[in-house]
Formats: sequence, C-alpha cells, structure tokens
Amino acid sequence: MAHPLVPAEAAPHLLQQRDQSAANDQQGRPMGKYRIVGARPKDASKDLNAQFKVYEHQIKDGKPVWAPIGWKTIYEISAWLAAGNEVHTGKVEGTTMHHGDAVELELRIAHNGTNYKLGDMPAA
Repeated sequence: MAHPLVPAEAAPHLLQQRDQSAANDQQGRPMGKYRIVGARPKDASKDLNAQFKVYEHQIKDGKPVWAPIGWKTIYEISAWLAAGNEVHTGKVEGTTMHHGDAVELELRIAHNGTNYKLGDMPAA
C-alpha cells in the first residue's frame, strides 16, 4: 500500500507528533513505524558504520504521512526493533511511499574461524 510523503522542510516540527491510532507498547506509548529507503557506507571496512535513510510515519493536519527523519545508524534501528517498533524497507516514488519487507537483525561471528561457533554452543 502506498502512502503520501511530507516534504523534508516540513518534517522537523512533525517529529514531536505521533499517530495516536498506532499500536501501543506495554506502557501505553504509541509504537513507531519506520521505513528504510536508502543505505550508505560510512567506512568501507566496517559494516556497522553504515547509515540508513529513514522515514517515520506521522500525522500532519489529521492525515497520515511519511516524513524523512534523516540518516540513522544500525544502533538506532536496533533500538527501535528492540522496543517493538515496526521497521520495514520502502521505496519513495515521487510523493508516494511503497512498503517493502520487515527488517530484522541477527547476531553472527565476525570471522569465519572455527573456535567457539554460536551454533555449537550448549544451551546452558
């Protein structure tokens, strides 16, 4: 499903507004909805330094819009996921947001060595 975008210059004042109809977390706070529409390496030797261009679902003049919130780190995205927020890929075409697949993070060993593989570790 496609949804309208809000221009970047209109976004800063929207960052304080949230869609009150969105699902709430266990403390009753609205859960966020985010779309990753771009990626760029910040340091070619370290994937964890990559940055991601993100849009956030917001309400403007009583209508749902996707507002750009800038380039975010994997750490910020990880925190959103850990808090239960919805994070998907997306594609911007003109003034429309097209939704992609859900984003997830995984833990892996940095090198292909054979010492202490995660899959071979005991459960207790």
